[in-house]
Amino acid sequence: MNRPPFRLGEIVRPLLLAVLLAGPSGYAQGQESKAEPEKPKAEKAEKGEADDPVVARLDGKPIYRSEVELQAKSLPKQYRRLPFASVFPMLLNQVIDRKLVAAEVSRQGLENDPEVEKRIADIRERVVHEIYLSRRVQIEVTEAALRKRYERQVKEAPAVKEARARHILVKTEEEAIAVIAELENGAEFAATAKAKSIGPSAARGGDLGYFKRQQMVPPFAEAAFALEPGKMTKKPVKTQFGWHIILTEDIREIKPPSFENKREQLHTEMSREVVRTEMFRLRKSAKIERFNQDGSPVVEPKAEPAEKGAEPEAKPADSGVEPKPNPIK
Repeated sequence: MNRPPFRLGEIVRPLLLAVLLAGPSGYAQGQESKAEPEKPKAEKAEKGEADDPVVARLDGKPIYRSEVELQAKSLPKQYRRLPFASVFPMLLNQVIDRKLVAAEVSRQGLENDPEVEKRIADIRERVVHEIYLSRRVQIEVTEAALRKRYERQVKEAPAVKEARARHILVKTEEEAIAVIAELENGAEFAATAKAKSIGPSAARGGDLGYFKRQQMVPPFAEAAFALEPGKMTKKPVKTQFGWHIILTEDIREIKPPSFENKREQLHTEMSREVVRTEMFRLRKSAKIERFNQDGSPVVEPKAEPAEKGAEPEAKPADSGVEPKPNPIK
């Protein structure tokens, strides 16, 4: 019977997760000698860097806090949010384990093993790739550049307005005209909507909440935004849902989000642009040849001419009996 290949990661990762969840006391408790009482930082930091103290020694060689912090970057994303102090013991033991294995590898002369050299070269490429692009982003995506992008977007963005309206939806124009007459004779709009509207908003007195122009079908939006707040349509408005009597209660202009609220989004957008631009530049300056998985030349498929007389596929008709309401804000 063939056994599945041994995968070290499948054993190590669950073990590390169990250690993380167990807390500082769950790993090698009492198996290592305790460090001597803490000395002043200036004496303890062998490199003369008080913010990067020695946090352990392995066979007399120091392990620095910065090495543990670097190890933290390899944690799954959800665990990177945990306080550093809570994961420090586990991370320190990971660093110690890594160094123990590295020392044993050196003793056995495995550094020159072809598989090791190949993996190291691959990892080196990945690290260099990440650091190079990160530094390009740091150079170009500055605070000044972010603010400039934000100000340009605010300036170029058209003013966005929202309307808050109620409506009464009926099946025929005759019904709509009769309802308008009732309202003009003093009937209360919300009560009339509850009694006579066939739309889902009838239970709310026809209240659709605030909505943007593009959220409603054009005839409805044009009528709602053309009214002054507190005014009602004098003639019924026809849409694919039926006939509407619209009461606009308010129109407001939406202010753009603040720079702080947009900062993270802008940083992500600009970082992607920097990476795309740089990779395009590098690709353009290089000669790239591609082959199939078996090493054979790639044959580009020929473009097939479009059939004559073909028509674009029709979009499905709108469903529902009234414009989709926006949650009331």
